[in-house]
Amino acid sequence: VSTQSTGFLFPMVLLENEAFLVKLNQLFQQTKDKGTVFVNFKPYTQKESNTPGCLIRAVVKNTKISTIVNASTLPKFHTELSNIMKTHMSETMKKAVPKKKTHQT
Repeated sequence: VSTQSTGFLFPMVLLENEAFLVKLNQLFQQTKDKGTVFVNFKPYTQKESNTPGCLIRAVVKNTKISTIVNASTLPKFHTELSNIMKTHMSETMKKAVPKKKTHQT
């Protein structure tokens, strides 16, 4: 775990991949009734090894987390991430209310 200065009051925390998924799941749980989780993806190349990957960030109010996923582990990580997001997105979907039929005379 390391902290990056983002120029804002709350620093960005760089987590390992599994820890990021656990924390993201917790953030979704915290915002189940009210709140928004912002998740964004950015291409990333590590300077020391020139290895391509993806920088993934999540923000909820004043909590910021991020992780760097290498290209070799990206498919597995993406599958786990999509499962978490699908689970929590289905909880936030509004239920369809059937329309009332009006009688015309």
